[in-house]
Amino acid sequence: EETRSIPLLSYPFVRHIKSERPGQGGAAQGGATLFLSELQGETKILKLKNLRPQDYANYSCIASVRNVCGITNKNVLFKLSNKTASPTIKLLVEDPIVVNPGQTVTLVCVTSGGDPTPTLTWVHSADELPKKSVLNGGTLTLPAISIEEAGVYSCVASNNVGNPAKKSTTIVVRGKALEV
Repeated sequence: EETRSIPLLSYPFVRHIKSERPGQGGAAQGGATLFLSELQGETKILKLKNLRPQDYANYSCIASVRNVCGITNKNVLFKLSNKTASPTIKLLVEDPIVVNPGQTVTLVCVTSGGDPTPTLTWVHSADELPKKSVLNGGTLTLPAISIEEAGVYSCVASNNVGNPAKKSTTIVVRGKALEV
């Protein structure tokens, strides 16, 4: 009978601190009450509560399988400062937007807060964005819109701090009235 072992994946959170003593530095492991980490599926989330000025530091998560099968460690660094904040956004459009088929529609979404700077993406209802759409930063342009492209368009901002911010608008494309 063959036995296989699956390498245990470990990914501790580490806070990088500066030592008060010259020539000494290091990292504090997440055993203190400051660190609350939880698993959501295969995602490990670090929650920091009751922050104090000394808690503003660089944090990293190191995923390790102890170099098994040639898999190297992966490291992600996050800098927490007193400016760190979850994203906030504004839509610079009306809601709803009512247009005729063939018109060009431009949707503008801007970040109004968040550090690090949030990344903006657009999503259309539950579908992909139309193939002919043009995305430039927070601006989504829908050239020659069709009735099939009507629906709810949402701008989503994320920066891995707190929950992503989401604002939506509905595009109504005029079409033939239904015959009864």
